[in-house]
Amino acid sequence: MSTPVVPAPAPSCLLVWLLPEAFTSISRLLLAPLPSLPRGGHATVSTRPIPHWISPTCALRCTLQRTIYQTEASRELGQDHEVLRRKFLATRRRAEDMNQQLADAANAASPYLLFCQHKFDVELADCLNALQKRMDNSRELEACCLRYHDLEPRYDETVSEFQSRVPTLEAQLVAASSSGGDKAAQAEIDRLEAVIERKTRHFRALREAYERRLKVAYKMIDAHSPGLTPCIKTSGNIPSAFAR
Repeated sequence: MSTPVVPAPAPSCLLVWLLPEAFTSISRLLLAPLPSLPRGGHATVSTRPIPHWISPTCALRCTLQRTIYQTEASRELGQDHEVLRRKFLATRRRAEDMNQQLADAANAASPYLLFCQHKFDVELADCLNALQKRMDNSRELEACCLRYHDLEPRYDETVSEFQSRVPTLEAQLVAASSSGGDKAAQAEIDRLEAVIERKTRHFRALREAYERRLKVAYKMIDAHSPGLTPCIKTSGNIPSAFAR
């Protein structure tokens, strides 16, 4: 009586799908056909080595643990993203508020800026007028100094001329007195003396007046020179700086 050949059961498809690496070699062994037994002989058991068995629970646990880690990381990333989004929205709202505040401040300060600009224009015009007056005064003082220097030689020449005529007039006076001249000669002498005295007083007064005016002019020049020189240098830069 022959022993029937019992076919090896096929491996579970679910286990092979779950752990393909673990069951590939086992599946090949189980699916391989067994050798037929001779009639009347005893059945022999295959002695092929079976690879080490890997528990599907361990692999499943690792997979689930990795999935849990990924889920937690995704949740943390989502929370961080939400926090950053809220911060971004808050920052954007704050920036919009600040822009609005700047616009309101600019609108509120516009009348004051116009007032300051007008006041600056008025002050600048006054400064330019004062500078022009000082420059005109300086030119007048320089003209007075030049005129004084021109008149001084003429004055000295006139004084020396009258001084040279004094001895001649004195000699004429002595001659007229010694000769017992008439009244006409005496009157002429008196007239000449009066003219000489009058001219002398006139030229002395002119000299003193010009000396006083010259001293005043020098004092004004000394007083205004320190402030006038920088003003003259910077007067050309004021309109350009104001235009900028």
